[in-house]
Amino acid sequence: MGDTSVNFDVKVNKNQRSEYTMTCGKHVATGFCKNKIVGKQLAAQTILQKLHPQIRSWGSLIRMYGKGACIIDKQKQEAEQSVMELQQHAKKNKPNMHILAKLKEEMKRLYTEEHDKKKKMKKFHPGNIEKPSTALCTLDIV
Repeated sequence: MGDTSVNFDVKVNKNQRSEYTMTCGKHVATGFCKNKIVGKQLAAQTILQKLHPQIRSWGSLIRMYGKGACIIDKQKQEAEQSVMELQQHAKKNKPNMHILAKLKEEMKRLYTEEHDKKKKMKKFHPGNIEKPSTALCTLDIV
């Protein structure tokens, strides 16, 4: 993971303003604040912005590092591991029926997911709705 040590320094300046400096690995953030807690928050946000300049909201950062990201990674790893185990059944110059069965299962799963999404998105059909014979409103252009 690299160098993850974090150093935080505060220097008291005039007018009850403090200068904070946070160092995390090779990244440094400095700025001014009224108290130490706010300084730590601002420094951490600045360093995160330097680490991920493409991210525009904090929600995206939470989705990237939150609990859900770990679960998805674990599911992907388990799926890859199951395919690796199926490769052990391979025979020279013959199709691997175990991998083909797994592929068929995955294709069926993807099809049902797409089919369920299409079912949820019901289309609106107006049917035999009569249009009003007169305008609902009038607009006078001056």
